[in-house]
Amino acid sequence: VSAQQGKTLFFPAGTYLCRQLRPVSGTHLHLDRGAVVQAMNCSPENYMSDDNVKTRKFIYIKDADNVKITGRGIINGNGRSLRTTYGDQARMRLIMAVNSSNILMEGVMLQDPGSWNTQILKCRNVAIRNVKLMNDIGLSNTDGFDPDATCNLLIENCFAYCSDDNVAVKTTGYGGYIGDVDGITVRGCVFLTKKSSLKVGTETRGNVMRNIVFEDNDVLESDRGMALYVSDGAVFERIGYINNRFERNYPDAKQAGIHFVVNRRRPDSKLGKMTDVLVRDCSFEVPFPKHSAIKYPGPGTGIEVRIENLKIGGRRVLSLQEAEIEVQNASVSVR
Repeated sequence: VSAQQGKTLFFPAGTYLCRQLRPVSGTHLHLDRGAVVQAMNCSPENYMSDDNVKTRKFIYIKDADNVKITGRGIINGNGRSLRTTYGDQARMRLIMAVNSSNILMEGVMLQDPGSWNTQILKCRNVAIRNVKLMNDIGLSNTDGFDPDATCNLLIENCFAYCSDDNVAVKTTGYGGYIGDVDGITVRGCVFLTKKSSLKVGTETRGNVMRNIVFEDNDVLESDRGMALYVSDGAVFERIGYINNRFERNYPDAKQAGIHFVVNRRRPDSKLGKMTDVLVRDCSFEVPFPKHSAIKYPGPGTGIEVRIENLKIGGRRVLSLQEAEIEVQNASVSVR
């Protein structure tokens, strides 16, 4: 189903079972309080598109400008039901925007995706405000927000409860859409996850990912609070974690407050690096069970990090030893 250009598609209170929705340029989807737009439990093939982006998706914004999704209603991907019926064939994005610009999402609840909740791929000028993400934490691979090869994106005053990463800024190369990341801000949010909360990577198939800021967020639970992973050769520049608060650890694979790692996905992969990474005025209410890590495989120094006014358990730490950070081939200052 495609909305008409320049029109508002209004959903009053009620439940609407739909197949794939395709907002075009100038479209405004507005969900009134009590409205539920839900993916039908039908063949996953109904959520494919006939273009180069083969990932299944419920709401699909492609090659569009000036699209809005607003209101106090719910967009429900019916992920649990679909994956129970169709297995991995039903791993479907709830919202996917591709090669589009000037997108606004505000107020809605995005619920129960079959895979990643919201992927923003090769887009420009995107604002996501006051949005609630409620994923089924019993389903694997249900990321929250995935800005992908995108520039100038704001995630503000949002809530996300996920089984996988809350925010993962990345460059995947899906559908051949590849590019640099520049200008991502995540601020004023509340997050819970079984995996990484404030993350850049792991997919880093572009050249540069720069000017990414996580500011004034509350992470109630996570396996890793701050995570930077370069596996495909990109360069990270000017990454900032400013005034973020972390409450408790979810005991998954790493159990580390800070985890910044450069590696090679394959033996022949290009080796990336991280420069000008700043962690300032962040705090962990209690220490995470395992040591943090900042590691580069070498040769040489491939990661540069400044840590300023980091508090763990209410106490400011002034050394790597006090912060319990393991460092390899990296320049890390703590003050």
